[in-house]
Amino acid sequence: MTYFFLLCLIFAPFVFLLLAIRLSWRAVRALKRRRLPGPTHDSSLKAAIEVAAMSVIGAGLCWTAGVGSGFYLLDPDEICDRSRLSGSAAGSDVVTIEEHLSLPVRQTCVWADGTRYDLVPSWVNPMIAVFLVVLALSLVVCVAGLVTHRRRLRAVPE
Repeated sequence: MTYFFLLCLIFAPFVFLLLAIRLSWRAVRALKRRRLPGPTHDSSLKAAIEVAAMSVIGAGLCWTAGVGSGFYLLDPDEICDRSRLSGSAAGSDVVTIEEHLSLPVRQTCVWADGTRYDLVPSWVNPMIAVFLVVLALSLVVCVAGLVTHRRRLRAVPE
């Protein structure tokens, strides 16, 4: 099971790039034809599904980057280096790492004197939020497009 997750983590950026290139290529093709598909057109629904997939992959990659930034195999003293702090102060060298792996992702080095340092890069949580908002919007577009498409199919007499 661990190998499956490792393979997913390795291939996810490539799938993300492949979907982005495919969406860009289809958008350029539609613009060259000067004909954009309507919101209920099949290609629009496919594009919304691809955007949803890209959002899930992007949020997963950002979450993994946040969780992996505080990953350590050795002592917390080695990952939580006092030299990272702007005012490296003398004091206790006893350090612990507080982890919060759900949203927002946080991994904080805490020294005995109360000094704190966040290991997660500042861009991780905002990017996760952006990807989740895009996911929600693309799912709304998918549902609205499918409902409208069904209504049109029912309205056509046979």
